[in-house]
Amino acid sequence: MLEIRSSMSDSEKEKIEIENRKRRVKLTKKLVKDKRRQSSVTNDRSSDEEDEEEQRKAEQAKRVKMQMSQVLKKTRQDMAKEENDRKREAEIAQKVREELRYIEVQERRERERAKQKQTDIPLPPSDSP
Repeated sequence: MLEIRSSMSDSEKEKIEIENRKRRVKLTKKLVKDKRRQSSVTNDRSSDEEDEEEQRKAEQAKRVKMQMSQVLKKTRQDMAKEENDRKREAEIAQKVREELRYIEVQERRERERAKQKQTDIPLPPSDSP
């Protein structure tokens, strides 16, 4: 790398900095390009094959994601249906209990009325000496 001397003007320093930066960028590009060449030779695959494989993987991932979302949606629907069924059964059981309580109350009242009627009936006078 070139060293920037302090005796140079600012514009000269800037030009040298820019040239140095350009050299570094070119060197980096060359290294990256060489590395890509080496990796493609070792893999024995063309970039088209890699692209196709990536596309297949992406499509497969998309299908799996759609299947999972469908399964999740169905599971949610099933759980909601089960919850609604449980609520309906609980409501029916509650109505049955209320109906039984009402019937028990009515029967108790009827028994109390019957007792009341029996106590209200005067007993025939008994002949006691």
